[in-house]
Amino acid sequence: NQKSDMLRILEVPVASELKFSTPAGATSAVVYNSQGRVMKSVKTGGELRHVIPVNDLTSGVYMVKITLSDGKILCEKFIKR
Repeated sequence: NQKSDMLRILEVPVASELKFSTPAGATSAVVYNSQGRVMKSVKTGGELRHVIPVNDLTSGVYMVKITLSDGKILCEKFIKR
């Protein structure tokens, strides 16, 4: 079940860091551009709050896909300014 309301992006639009929180421990986060290309892939270590540096990404719309420790996958779009 993919429920994006369980994934909270804490600052929109995103400037230099993608900050988000999850309802359960996340094991990985993958950032995709609008064409579906992987831009970043990060092991997140099971915490509930996360920060991923995105200052090297150009302005635009991206998708972050989070895998939780229980196997659930959460997705959310964000805007990088």
